[in-house]
Amino acid sequence: MNVQIHEIFLDDLASLWEVAYRNPNAEWTKWNGPYFKDVLPTRREFLEKVGPTDFVHNQFKNIIIVDKQIVGMVSAYYEDGELKRS
Repeated sequence: MNVQIHEIFLDDLASLWEVAYRNPNAEWTKWNGPYFKDVLPTRREFLEKVGPTDFVHNQFKNIIIVDKQIVGMVSAYYEDGELKRS
């Protein structure tokens, strides 16, 4: 088994959407707290707007690849008070 984690490129978006957002009842959404009101993006929204803007080349979001297939994503954030770095 070959596992890789790397940044997200435009070419990755269609496969990432399939894994992360195609199923509106995806298992990961069940683990969100009740205060999350996530609306999953449509394929078109993700490929044309959300993906290129929020995911591609974002140092805080990477895809997980197992044997050359996208299986998920890992992300991070930090709170930095008044520094307000993103």
